[in-house]
Amino acid sequence: MSLKEVSQVVDALQSALTPTSTSNSTSTRHEKTFPKVSTPKRRRLPQTPNSGVKFSQSPRVEGVRERCATSVPELVSYTHPPRLPLFSGLNDSKDATYRQWSYEVRALYRDKLYSDSVLLQAIRRSLKGPAAETLYNLGEIVDVNDILTKFDHVYGDVLSSGIILQQFYASNQTKAESVAAWACRLEDMVSKLTLKKPPAVSEDGAKSMLRLKFYNGLYSSSVRQLLRHRYDSGATFDELLVEARTIELEEQGRSPLTCKVQQSSSEAEDKIDKLLEVVHSLKERMSVLESQLSTQSRQNSSQPRRFQQVRFTGRCWHCGNQGHRQINCPSQNHLNENQPVEQGNRQALSRNAQNQ
Repeated sequence: MSLKEVSQVVDALQSALTPTSTSNSTSTRHEKTFPKVSTPKRRRLPQTPNSGVKFSQSPRVEGVRERCATSVPELVSYTHPPRLPLFSGLNDSKDATYRQWSYEVRALYRDKLYSDSVLLQAIRRSLKGPAAETLYNLGEIVDVNDILTKFDHVYGDVLSSGIILQQFYASNQTKAESVAAWACRLEDMVSKLTLKKPPAVSEDGAKSMLRLKFYNGLYSSSVRQLLRHRYDSGATFDELLVEARTIELEEQGRSPLTCKVQQSSSEAEDKIDKLLEVVHSLKERMSVLESQLSTQSRQNSSQPRRFQQVRFTGRCWHCGNQGHRQINCPSQNHLNENQPVEQGNRQALSRNAQNQ
C-alpha cells in the first residue's frame, strides 16, 4: 500500500468518526463504501467529491502519517531464555571462564532483547558448582547488576594495575607460541588494564603499548628483521600483526600440510640419528670385547699346560707296575684279548708279589 493510499484511509476514518450535519442516508452510504478499520483492503478508494463530507486535517492525523512514512521497526522481546555458556567457578574445569561468561551476560543485558526475568532464568541455568552456591547466597529477589557485581568481587580480576603492567613488560613470545597467540595474550593483559575503574591506561596508550611490546617481544629474529621496515614506518598494531602472520606462514611453507610433513620428517631424522648413535656405541663395545678376547687367547697360548708337567705316579691296573696308566701299558699286547681285565690284574699283582 502506498503512502497516498494510507493517507486516504486515515482521512476517511477521521471523517467517519467526526459528527456532520449530513443525513443518515449519506452517512450510511459512506460507511458501506469504506472498508473496515481492522482489515483495510489493498485497493484504491473511490473519489466522492459530492458526498458533502468535509475532511479535516487534525494534528493527530498528521502524526499518524509521519509514523506510517517513517516505519521504524520496534524492538522485539523474546520470552524463551537464551543459552549461556556453563560457568562453575573452578580453575581446572572445562567450562567457560568468568570473563567469557560475564561478557555474554553483559552483552544480552545491554541489547535489551530479553526481559530481566528471562535473563535471570538463563543465568540460573548456566551456573553450577561453587558459582551456583554464590548465587544462592544472594537470595531469591536479586537483579542482574547485583549478580554481576557480586561475581566480579568473587571471580573477577583483582590484580592491581602495577602487577599487570609488570607482567605485561616481562612477557615474551615463547618458541612453541604462534604470532596470533602472542598477540592475543598481550591484548588480554591490556584489556584488563582498560577495564579497571578508573582505567589504568587510555586507548591511545594501550595501542602504543601493544605496538611496542608486540614487536620487541617476538621470538623469531628473522620475523623481527622482516617486520622492522613496517614498524619504523609507523604501522599500527593490527597491521604489524597481519604482516607478522604472513611472514610466519611463508617461513612454515604457506601450508599446514607442509608444516606437518616437515615436522614428521624432522622427527624421523631425530629417530634415525638416535639409532645411528646406538649402533656406533655397540660397534665400539664389540671392538673392545674382541680386543680383550684376542689378548686373553694370546696369554693362554703362551703359558704351558699344567698337566704336561705332572708325571703319573700311580700303579697300572693292567700290569701292576708304577709310572704309567692302563691305557699306556707296554705289556698290554702280550695278554689274551679274551681274558678279563680283573683276572689279568690279579695275575699281574701276584707276579709282582713273587718277584719281590
